[in-house]
Amino acid sequence: MQEATAFNKGSHEVRTKFIRFSREAANLLRRYVNTERRDIDSRHASLADYQKLARSGIVDLHTIPLFMTEHGTVLSADHYRRYYWNPACEVAGLRANMHQARHWYVTLAIRQIYETSQSEADLNRKLRELIEYMSWKSGWVTLQSYEHYFNASRHAEIQNQLHQHLDNVLREAIVDQGSRLPTRAITHRPGTEDADWTFLQELGGNLAGERDPAMESVQGPY
Repeated sequence: MQEATAFNKGSHEVRTKFIRFSREAANLLRRYVNTERRDIDSRHASLADYQKLARSGIVDLHTIPLFMTEHGTVLSADHYRRYYWNPACEVAGLRANMHQARHWYVTLAIRQIYETSQSEADLNRKLRELIEYMSWKSGWVTLQSYEHYFNASRHAEIQNQLHQHLDNVLREAIVDQGSRLPTRAITHRPGTEDADWTFLQELGGNLAGERDPAMESVQGPY
């Protein structure tokens, strides 16, 4: 009802992968088979008709093309890209090829796996399942290239949260100090027991703009 078998890259036309559709997409596919496709099909058969033919052994459904042109021929990948995919991308203002859809799927799958895993064992199990589903010959090596991007993406989200936090702290400080930003170097300093302040002083000198010679040799010019 919501799944189909499909070829995999390098499977030599052997159906080694399943594709799952959303309920809405599956309904649209069934409607297409029973209306537009039925009109151009040589048998003018509906989905129910083909199921009866398959049960009777008259046809092998794996040999019946799902998508067809108006001439009743098989809709090729090149035809789809040229007359459907590319025009749709142009209307949407996108520059994307169909292979990027595969990478987009994997990236979202990895994100979902990390967000839903309950333990390290659960995480590794789900990642192995993804590798098996994608049929990656290099396995974890291929996965690492995606994880590299995913880790950078997750840190970008953390940065956004950090920036928002700093903005909130600054706004609170402005309210406490009279609703305006200071016009000169900050002279108030946290107490000597503030570990973060001490660390910052070691890295960048004091707030008046003095530079720490000890750190200059490590960091180079600011």
